[in-house]
Amino acid sequence: SIRVNYGMQRDLKMAYFSKLSVFFLLMTSMNVAPLNMAHAEKTDLTQYLWENRVLLVFSPNIQDVRFEAQVKELRQSICDLQDRDMLVFQIINNAGVINLNGSTSKLTGDKFRKKYQVQSNDYRVILIGKDGGEKMRSHKVISVNEIFNEIDAMPMRQNEMASKQTSFR
Repeated sequence: SIRVNYGMQRDLKMAYFSKLSVFFLLMTSMNVAPLNMAHAEKTDLTQYLWENRVLLVFSPNIQDVRFEAQVKELRQSICDLQDRDMLVFQIINNAGVINLNGSTSKLTGDKFRKKYQVQSNDYRVILIGKDGGEKMRSHKVISVNEIFNEIDAMPMRQNEMASKQTSFR
């Protein structure tokens, strides 16, 4: 059997997800209807309550330099995102919603833009906590360190980190 070290696994995953994401982003930019996966989720974020934190990245188009920079930084921190139970949804204009891994969703961009009051020509990054509340909002690229610091200061995250430490003892 072939043994793959952790770094190689991460690099392989990153390459795979990067190619998938580019494919779906290109489909969206050409106004092609996104594919619906057989296991696609509901049409709102309630299914993620108490399970996941959600980062919404809104952009008027995929060529927006802020969008490109934000997605690049997030992709470089996949393991840290997973450790914090984070999902990232990319909302390009009013088209479909794409996960950071490139898979499409039944969630729709226009519903998110309306709910979070983001115009179709606006760039926004919004962090939603596990409780469903908005925790952070910016019209600029947010560093992953800033996002992680915000999350790591939350009481729920503090409890998660404490329970992980005790399980390793």
